[in-house]
Amino acid sequence: MTHEPANQPDDQDRRVLIVDDDPVFAASIVNILQSHGCSVAVAHSAEQARSVIQDFDAGVALVDIRLGSDNGLELIADLKQARPDICCVTISAYAELESAVRAVREGAYDYLRKPVAGSDLLATIERCFETVRLRGQRAAAEEALRASEERFRGMIKENADGIVVVDKAGVVLYLNPAAEQLFAVEADDVMGCEFWLPIVAGKTTEVSITGVLGKSGSAEIRVSQMQWDGKGACIVSLRDITARKRTEEALRIANAEMERKNMRLAELTETAQRFVDNVSHEFRTPLTVIKEFAGIIADGLAGPVSEDQAKYLGIIDNSVHDLAQMVDDLLDCSRLKAGTLRVDRRRCAAAEIMESVLPMLTSKAAAKNIELTRDITPEISDVFADREKAVRALVNLATNAIKYSPEDSDIVLWADESGDHGVRIGVTDNGPGMSEEDLAVIFGRFKQAGNGYRGSTKGLGLGLHIAKELTELNLGQIQVESEPGKGSIFWFSLPRCDWREIVHSYFDLLDEQEEDVSVSVLKVTPGQGEVSVGGVRGFLAAQCRPMDLILGEDYGDRLVLVGWTDVPKDWAKRLRAARDKVVSDDALAHVPEFRIEVVGTWRCPAERSRAETDTLDLLQGRKKSVYQSTCH
Repeated sequence: MTHEPANQPDDQDRRVLIVDDDPVFAASIVNILQSHGCSVAVAHSAEQARSVIQDFDAGVALVDIRLGSDNGLELIADLKQARPDICCVTISAYAELESAVRAVREGAYDYLRKPVAGSDLLATIERCFETVRLRGQRAAAEEALRASEERFRGMIKENADGIVVVDKAGVVLYLNPAAEQLFAVEADDVMGCEFWLPIVAGKTTEVSITGVLGKSGSAEIRVSQMQWDGKGACIVSLRDITARKRTEEALRIANAEMERKNMRLAELTETAQRFVDNVSHEFRTPLTVIKEFAGIIADGLAGPVSEDQAKYLGIIDNSVHDLAQMVDDLLDCSRLKAGTLRVDRRRCAAAEIMESVLPMLTSKAAAKNIELTRDITPEISDVFADREKAVRALVNLATNAIKYSPEDSDIVLWADESGDHGVRIGVTDNGPGMSEEDLAVIFGRFKQAGNGYRGSTKGLGLGLHIAKELTELNLGQIQVESEPGKGSIFWFSLPRCDWREIVHSYFDLLDEQEEDVSVSVLKVTPGQGEVSVGGVRGFLAAQCRPMDLILGEDYGDRLVLVGWTDVPKDWAKRLRAARDKVVSDDALAHVPEFRIEVVGTWRCPAERSRAETDTLDLLQGRKKSVYQSTCH
């Protein structure tokens, strides 16, 4: 018979089976338990209890030790077999200690003595319920642990790395298939054997497995402590790095070979540079002599000169000038290629650039009876440029125009201002013009236009290329407008001497690079004493690379350096080392003191806007540095 508590849910954890042959006693127990929320089933014999327990999942059983002819202790064993988690409490009207001890030995949780006080009954029942609950939690935890261990072992088994489990004494407990393959062994052959490699828990080491059980190579070992089958152990993870080590060795050899070739290439480059320098020097000496003596003869200092002789001397002078320009082109091209051409950009007058070349160009144009005129916008702005490079670019453009213009024509040298291009300096000629195909290659190295343009003129094809390279060093652009039969207009731009335009032009040049460029900015402050910004600037200009930008001399208290590098600290250290070397080589050399501070590094063009803004802020004193390196 089953008795449910009034208005209480059926709770498996609070189900009680009462097994007693005294109906009156059993009924009294039922009343007490029901009043405390328990579901109760009653059996008056062992046989009835065995039947009830099949359908009634009791958590607690109150079993009378004496059930007529049946033995309650034997029934406890049957109940636990049917419900392994049941908590049994024996009830007896007898106070034999022996019976109680025996009951516990047979699997009973506790015992009660008749008559049973209600408080004792309830206290015992609650302890039983708590025990059942804890047993359930433990069983669930054990099941979860078992499942976790199964998953863990599954992961170990399928792991691509070799896994070996050893006990505290270093005896092998387990090998996964990857470890078997790594060591070329069967797990059964080494289980129970001492592990053959040194292991240190918590460390990662590389070991050679050459000769170990027939396998050769290298492995990376990681050792961690763990529990294995309930005991302390170590899990050894072995990654076969043989292929990686061989690749590293091959890479090391390749790098060494590349380094050797690079050194050889550097030696050849230096040799080529010296050769060009030497050839240039050797050419200049006789050219200078020829030019000087031709001038002496032309001036009549060696005697009267006829009209024809004067004409021939003019041809000699022009040819000497052409050859000297070829030498200069070779030298500049070599230095541009090597990145050793010194650049010193500063404020200069656009008009002076043009005026400085007029006498030489006028003389050259006169040999072909070409009229050379100039057209300069009044009050044209000053530019920020290396004056020598700007003059060289203009000479190359004008010489090119004279070379390809017909006799008795005219050429205009002009300069104006453009909102988009700053100051433009150009040359307009009435030559044969160029096709679109020629325009596509005209600024290339050793490139010349087609035969219709070149005619009988000779040259190296470097003049326009060098003009383009020099213009880019001056943060400008070079352009050409031409059509066949309509002459050509060549011009190059230079930024006005305005720091906003200068910085913008510099970053425009970065955007034209095929790959991203890292840009760093340094702040340079003169040291104590009578050290001028101009003095520091002069030293830095001699040490900086062609695309390093030096700004801020007009402000009088700081300079801003912008350069193509992602390691500004190394840049700062290089400048400091250069100063230290000058002082070390010549104790009497006057080298100014200065302090270098790193402002930042940006990746362009992605971070161009921020880099440009921070550079301008620094020029106005609104940006702080992030690293300092004082140079004395």
